[in-house]
Amino acid sequence: MKRAITLSCLVAVLAVFSVTSSSAQYVTGIGIRGGKFNSGISFKRFVNANNNVGVEAWACRSKIGRDYGWVGKAFMVYQRPIMDARMQAPIDIVFGAGVHGGYYKFGYYKIENGVEIPYPLDVYTFGIDAMIGLEYKLPWLPLSITADCNPFFTLVNKGPENIDFGISLRYVMR
Repeated sequence: MKRAITLSCLVAVLAVFSVTSSSAQYVTGIGIRGGKFNSGISFKRFVNANNNVGVEAWACRSKIGRDYGWVGKAFMVYQRPIMDARMQAPIDIVFGAGVHGGYYKFGYYKIENGVEIPYPLDVYTFGIDAMIGLEYKLPWLPLSITADCNPFFTLVNKGPENIDFGISLRYVMR
């Protein structure tokens, strides 16, 4: 019963906030990201008056390697609406460039000539990232949904993978 009351209160609060924030673009969004390799918390904040340039950060549990590791990614993003008269949905395209760092306790490896070569314990990684995605801001709720593709190149302690795909769901605020 407590869960039903809590859920009802949460829906009521979201409905109240959606009336004020659905008619305008958002400035800050925080939520969750589920990806092929990296899943965790997603944060986005626009830094200019046009709400098209901002920063995006992910703090994720990584599935790369035999054991799970931790990865942090930070992007500078540029977002603009897709203008097409045939498409009635307000979808934005998002481009980003950034860096990542990771930590793996054990089980992290690289592949050379088709052979897995394991790293020793406590491996730190660092590299550069790109991101392209599509974002849809729900007009009746203060939520945005983003589908992204994240190619990355690890400079320090290369791993077995070079690209990640994911979906983010964020609560957006003005």
